[in-house]
Amino acid sequence: MNEIVYININKDEFVNSSRPLYKHMSLNNALRTLNKHFIWFSNPTEWKDPFEGRFLTAKYHRGNEILDFPWVNRVYCTCVTLTASSEAFWTPYSQNQIAIELRINRQQLITELESYLDKYDIYVGKVNYQQTDVITGELHTIPFTTNILQPFSEMWCAELLLLKRNAYKYEDEVRIIMVEKQKKIKSDTDSIMTKPNVKKGIKVGFKCENTDIIKDIVLDPSLERDTEMMLKNVFEEIYDFKPISNSAKAHRRVMKSGLYTKQKPKDLKLR
Repeated sequence: MNEIVYININKDEFVNSSRPLYKHMSLNNALRTLNKHFIWFSNPTEWKDPFEGRFLTAKYHRGNEILDFPWVNRVYCTCVTLTASSEAFWTPYSQNQIAIELRINRQQLITELESYLDKYDIYVGKVNYQQTDVITGELHTIPFTTNILQPFSEMWCAELLLLKRNAYKYEDEVRIIMVEKQKKIKSDTDSIMTKPNVKKGIKVGFKCENTDIIKDIVLDPSLERDTEMMLKNVFEEIYDFKPISNSAKAHRRVMKSGLYTKQKPKDLKLR
């Protein structure tokens, strides 16, 4: 595979859109991303939702054969959303820590991913939300969104990893899937074997500047004023996310989410 494959999403619309991709994480992980210049892609078997990694750990029966999922131990994913704001995005990260939203430049992200095509097959897919009983039903009854339904084909594997329960439909999620190309090694008897590769995830480094791949940084909506100002100063001065000036007004690249912004009292008319 010499190019990124797009599933359930139009390639041109995705790549050329000026809207960023939104990724939420803890402050600690955001700082690690900026300091080390990488995006974390996790092994789907590490996902908390028990329905998400089930296709990787399952055993598949074909006649008298019992087979593993073709991508087991060599597939990694990162998840982003197309929706700018939702309380549900912040909650998992802000309960016991500070949450951060990175707004990612999708064109720059694709450019960086393309440099990995010699080592990985890469898919960008919009999640296919289904009822739980559909996901847990017979494989041949799952309504995939493409016409390539051949079991164990690459598209079949990708489609399985894009399935998610309707309970999470609000996430409006896009998954970027990286599949490590199989490495062949020779044994002492010259037979060909697949080299195992078991990891919790991989660090996908980017060579561009932080401020090229990350358009803006949004801070936890529940931050107190002093913490907000301190973090704004850190991101603007240390990581160079300074405001961008134009003919109209400066665009701030670091801002606090307005989700919980207090509203001024107003006089309201009753009919």
